[in-house]
Amino acid sequence: PMGNRIYGCDDCLAACPWNKFAQSAREAKLVAREELKDPKLADLIALDDAGFRIVIAPSFADIFFNNCFKNGLLPIVLSEEDVEMLFQKVAGQAGFELKVDLSAQTVSTLDGSFQRTFDVEPFRKHCLINGLDDIGLTLQHSDAIHTFEERHISRFPWLANTI
Repeated sequence: PMGNRIYGCDDCLAACPWNKFAQSAREAKLVAREELKDPKLADLIALDDAGFRIVIAPSFADIFFNNCFKNGLLPIVLSEEDVEMLFQKVAGQAGFELKVDLSAQTVSTLDGSFQRTFDVEPFRKHCLINGLDDIGLTLQHSDAIHTFEERHISRFPWLANTI
């Protein structure tokens, strides 16, 4: 956060040349809920890592959905009815919490009155559970990479120290 802006989100929206063609949403499903239109920056800053590792919605844009996994976020798709019910519970109960079990692929209330399953691809699930991003996945093969580099330089010594 910088001032009253969230670095990345606000800057991306301001800089993207395609936004000049954007029109206000008229479709009710695309209009932000009133309570989400102007979030307090202090509330966003107060979110800790555990509080901001899951996003629940009836649907996601493909780019956002795929980027979630690259950034360690779990996007969970639930029905519109379930999302609305969860919003009502959040609005009506201070400190409302959900339990998300990625291993079992379930979302539930702490009292067990609500439980749903969600889908996640096995590879993405593996990466989230193990905290692996693209670099982490690559580093799992560091021994093989090192062996390749040594062999490559021994075969092509004139390439050593050229980068």
